[in-house]
Amino acid sequence: MRAVSKWYFHGNVMEGNSQPTSDNWEGVYTDGNYPYSIDEMKASSFIIPSGKENYEQYWFDWESYTLSDQYESAEKAYQSVLADKSGAGAFPRDKVDARIVKEVKSGLCTYTGAGDANSGAIPGIINSPDEAEGLDGLTYKTSGTITDADQDGMDDAWEKKVGLDPANPEDRNRTTEVGYTALEVYLNSLVGESISYNFTEQLLSDRRSGEGRIVRGADAMRYSIWKDDVISFRDTPLAEVLETLSRWYDVRFETDGQPDRPISYTFATDNTLLDNVLREMELISPVRFERTKTEIKVSFR
Repeated sequence: MRAVSKWYFHGNVMEGNSQPTSDNWEGVYTDGNYPYSIDEMKASSFIIPSGKENYEQYWFDWESYTLSDQYESAEKAYQSVLADKSGAGAFPRDKVDARIVKEVKSGLCTYTGAGDANSGAIPGIINSPDEAEGLDGLTYKTSGTITDADQDGMDDAWEKKVGLDPANPEDRNRTTEVGYTALEVYLNSLVGESISYNFTEQLLSDRRSGEGRIVRGADAMRYSIWKDDVISFRDTPLAEVLETLSRWYDVRFETDGQPDRPISYTFATDNTLLDNVLREMELISPVRFERTKTEIKVSFR
């Protein structure tokens, strides 16, 4: 069983409801099947992912990224978001944004949605823009068009520039050394942010042999690592995952049939016991594992 997820709630405001506002945990409940209690989930202070106490470590300046203890209170953030000249949204605000800000400030809705046969009309909840002011007259400037042949959200010219394949939509999930995906790098580049990347080669290590190797281009998209007691697979087909686990754990897998569609895995886990790894694979894919005395049977749901 995985360790309990820890949460820290403090200072959130539930408008019109004083009880969860004074104690945010009063607004939290768990499913009846969840194996942990609310008290076990509570963290006593702000959680900083340091790599300790089962928290994943993030490789950036945590204090600068989160403003540390200088972040705004819920009340101050509320005012900042609604501010007329420096708040949320694009400026000048269009008629839709202006109406939403007005409604939030006043607490009153402008339009009533039609709802459905069961609900009837619902104030403030619309089914489409036509039930409010509509989108007529709203025009926005664009920065030009791009060519995106594989529809992965990234400009083909940019993909070629950084060593990705404009015909492969899956390479948007390639990651930098610190964990940003290629798509994130591209999107950040559109607003002038620069993230260090090297998508054309990666250094892989094998826990059993202790050897490392560099893979380049498309071969770097699929790999598996067991390092520092963390097992990691990235865009790795099921057959390759089973082959790797068989080698690492010295077990034999027997596959019964074929899945309805190709299955690939992208995950990392510090639960390095084989049963834990297989359990995680069952949770994220239509695969079932059953141990026998001599092998592990693989079937598909």
